[in-house]
Amino acid sequence: MGEQVKIERRFNGPPDSGQGGYVCGLVAERIDAPVATVSLRRPPPLERPLDVHPRLEGAVALLDGEEVVADGAPAVLELEVPETVSLAAAETASAGNPWITPHPFPTCFGCGPERDAKNALRLILGRVAGRDVMADTWVPDASLTDERGHVTPLFVWSALDCPTGAAAIDPRSGPHVLARLTADPSRAPVVAGEVWASGAVRRVG
Repeated sequence: MGEQVKIERRFNGPPDSGQGGYVCGLVAERIDAPVATVSLRRPPPLERPLDVHPRLEGAVALLDGEEVVADGAPAVLELEVPETVSLAAAETASAGNPWITPHPFPTCFGCGPERDAKNALRLILGRVAGRDVMADTWVPDASLTDERGHVTPLFVWSALDCPTGAAAIDPRSGPHVLARLTADPSRAPVVAGEVWASGAVRRVG
């Protein structure tokens, strides 16, 4: 029998499926490359074994029986990073989040307002005044880190999901979930216990 993984209920997005960024991270950490693109093919089930299948050219797939849940492969990331958002601006932006009430997935590991920051990310972004950028502050919990105190790549992938989704699609258009994510977690190490401004560029038009 090959490798299997199980998505614990702690890491849900919608109530009965895995948070997309976390699942992408599970696949990406099994790809031998610093940058990966991972696609979700169906809602990732919780609390049951999923098979990890290596594929050609360094690709990896996550299967539930015969069904592909997610697959990923090495990639190249070209990204223009916006100007840094101050912590004060990020705090103000978060308070204006249009999803706080009501929220489509209030217990989401990534952005659920009903989650405790001790066992979830709880990233609640709002638009920064005068800019096409969204932001929030984040104090990563020690449970998300490696022996150096850095947030592990798995949880960096998790933290990239909800912020990029909130920025890409108007929350007033209704619930939406991740389909594909490309990331390079090594670009900016995140340290637990410190306050960080978490942000995403908002799509214009």
